[in-house]
Amino acid sequence: MSARRFRLDIVGELEDRPRLLRAYGKVRGAELAVVLRPTEHRGLFVVLGKEACTAWSADLVPSETRARGRLVIGAKTEVHVDGRAHRIAGTVPAGLADGTLVEVALDAASGRARVLVGGDAPRLGTTQLELADAVARVKALQRGLPPKGPTTLRGRWTGAFLWDGVPAVELKRRLAAYGTLTVRSGADGWSWTFERSGRW
Repeated sequence: MSARRFRLDIVGELEDRPRLLRAYGKVRGAELAVVLRPTEHRGLFVVLGKEACTAWSADLVPSETRARGRLVIGAKTEVHVDGRAHRIAGTVPAGLADGTLVEVALDAASGRARVLVGGDAPRLGTTQLELADAVARVKALQRGLPPKGPTTLRGRWTGAFLWDGVPAVELKRRLAAYGTLTVRSGADGWSWTFERSGRW
């Protein structure tokens, strides 16, 4: 089954990082709504079925405590961020190997890091919500946006919300005459590719 595509509404399409991404769609037996605030690592994905409303909400970790680093599994399990080693707080999620690039929340007081699986990439939720609560949360997440961010990249963001039983967001930006940047969400978080055109 090919994924259904729904138009993604983007606030800050010229900025380096959009401030708000949102989409709504209807599929057989359900209505879908996604709202993401990329600069704040916040998001909400809601599936309204005939008998239940389920939701996923992004891990609300302040952006200033988030970082990306390489996992080092040995006598001590650590993550290396900007040349500095941080011990892992808690357990490392299954399936992550030595050298894996991971997103973590850093605790300045203890110097430890907690691995964030999937980060703010939307996925299927298990939280049950009342319809009125789900609608209120979707509306609330769209209010009070942060100020405009920098615009140093060429082009503009375009995108789609994809549904094939699991949610995905795809963003594209043509950075130059010879290439397009694609950012896509998945179960393991966000990935990006840069596709060069045949001639440049």
